[in-house]
Formats: sequence, structure tokens, C-alpha cells
Amino acid sequence: MKLKTHSNYKTLRAAAIYWFNEQQAGDMHEQARCWFTQWLNQTQENRLAYRQMECDWAFFNAVAEDAAILAARQEDRNTFLAKGVRCIALLAATTS
Repeated sequence: MKLKTHSNYKTLRAAAIYWFNEQQAGDMHEQARCWFTQWLNQTQENRLAYRQMECDWAFFNAVAEDAAILAARQEDRNTFLAKGVRCIALLAATTS
């Protein structure tokens, strides 16, 4: 089953995101853990949506730590800062 074609995809995704965030926070009380387990076991679609959220999170974490991505981000920062410094220098020169 493809979740994106499910009629309640947005609702499933929102619920999966909510429960994933609750789990990541690490401070769920016992009743909330029970509600999560009930939601997760309620339907196959819930389990698939939650699993997709776990996969998405793992992918984004891997990308965020990728050496090439980190280098590109640093290069963008350096370019942005260099342009900002030039703009400030130009403004200073024209206003004095």
C-alpha cells in the first residue's frame, strides 16, 4: 500500500509526526505511551506512516552529517558573509 494515495494521507502523516516527536522528546508519560501503542496497532496505515516518519528522520540526519553537504553549507555561509561584508563596506563608503 502506498500511503501517499491513501485518502487520509495528511491526517496519517500528521499523527505519525506527532507521535514521532513525542517519542524523540523522551519524556512521554505512561498514559501517552499507551495511547501511542494503541494508535500504532490500530491500523496497518498507522504503522506504515510511523515507519515512514522514522525513515525520513534517519535520511535527513544522514544528509545533515554528510561531508559534502557540510562543505557546501560552509561554502554558502562564506559566500554569504563575504557579500555581506562587501555590502557593509559599500554602505559605509557611500554614507561617510
